[in-house]
Amino acid sequence: MPAGLRDRRLKSPTNITLAEWQAAKRRGKNAIDQKALIQQCWASSDSRAGFQSALQDHGHILAKGDRRGHVVVCHDGEVLAVARATGQKAKVVKERLGDPDDMPTVAVAMADHAKDMRKQFGKMAGEVRTKLSKSRAALEAKRTALIARHRAERALLERCQMRRWHAEAIERKSRFKIGLAGLWQKLSGKRAAVKSENEKHAYDALKRDQAQILAISEAQLLERRKVEIRRSYLRREAFGLLSEMREERNALIEKLTAPQPIPRKRRRKVQLDHKNACGPDFSP
Repeated sequence: MPAGLRDRRLKSPTNITLAEWQAAKRRGKNAIDQKALIQQCWASSDSRAGFQSALQDHGHILAKGDRRGHVVVCHDGEVLAVARATGQKAKVVKERLGDPDDMPTVAVAMADHAKDMRKQFGKMAGEVRTKLSKSRAALEAKRTALIARHRAERALLERCQMRRWHAEAIERKSRFKIGLAGLWQKLSGKRAAVKSENEKHAYDALKRDQAQILAISEAQLLERRKVEIRRSYLRREAFGLLSEMREERNALIEKLTAPQPIPRKRRRKVQLDHKNACGPDFSP
């Protein structure tokens, strides 16, 4: 198909990436007009092979309908008659596509779609797990670096506090006089006052240092908590995405593998055969 006629958004859902699947989800489930897509494929081809190839590019299969007509089995289990979807007469469709007897039945096409869907969703689930693994590895490297920085910060604070404590202890000790001045300080009662003041100063210094340790610990815990929250978010996001994909996969496969309805003519024949085999019904 010429590039100007191809709609790149209508890529086959059995051959897409995780990002493309998520983009399609954001556009909405009904974003693709199946009839317009089939008309586009019809207009771009002039033979059965070309039409089949164009349909396969979008994840659709050309099959034989229950009434011997040509139908398109979409990837989501929808079955559309080619004549009705393209607006062409059945004769024109048959001239281009030939006899449908050598084409797969709707049931076979559905089974093929179900197989492709299992494979596709398995591939996308692998993408999710790989993405989660890479994100967690990067987050773990950040966490390791954060722990190392926090340890270095606490060690630096401890060294600084230790030097300051020694300097302050020397200063407190220097307030006590020695010799005759010390004796006079003791006899005058000033030594007791200095001792009391030093004890208060030491206690205040201890409380100050403890407050600094508490402050840096709380700040570091806040940083660590952000990393842990991010790790939990990544895990919830990945498992939520996997759950959503699993639900959609199961719904699609259930639809694709459901028993096909019996056509009206065949259903009437089955009823007549049953009636002839069992005889007339005389129940009240």
